[in-house]
Amino acid sequence: NQIQENNLIVLGITKNGELIQFSDFQAIEKYVNENKSQEYAPEDRELLEKLEKMTLQERWDFWQHELSRCIKCYACRAACPMCYCSRCTVDCNQPQWIPVGTHSLGNLDWHITRAMHVAGRCVTCSQCGEACPLDIPVHLLNFKIAEDIYKMFGSKAGFTLRQESSLSNYNIKDKENFII
Repeated sequence: NQIQENNLIVLGITKNGELIQFSDFQAIEKYVNENKSQEYAPEDRELLEKLEKMTLQERWDFWQHELSRCIKCYACRAACPMCYCSRCTVDCNQPQWIPVGTHSLGNLDWHITRAMHVAGRCVTCSQCGEACPLDIPVHLLNFKIAEDIYKMFGSKAGFTLRQESSLSNYNIKDKENFII
């Protein structure tokens, strides 16, 4: 609810390269649903499948290696259409929730916090990963969470105006198979 319809002009480009202007949010929703395509790039799909086949330890090692290269430039945050908080938790220093320094624990804290913050809202646009100057595939964290949310709750972000974030919503019918 941070964007007001009457303060917005939305333009789009069709698959044929034509410019279109949407009259309101319902027109955007209708267009998105008629032209659904949330397919991942082949290289992203391939890496996701490779990650799925890894053991937990191998996956941990993969992400530890990838995220250890992060310099916390926050390009991923700046490029994300769903990161729009007026003040991000990483900008707060009283209390300081996420260490500022670029070390493995602080980098892991940052990326896991960010991935969980946009969970249920990520529209899988890949912009966070594309913006990374070190080519860290941070978008794959979001893709995996989006897939898990779809499997568990049956919802995909970006297709309806009325959808609440899956992870900030309680439904008595939700499965509790995560509780051991």
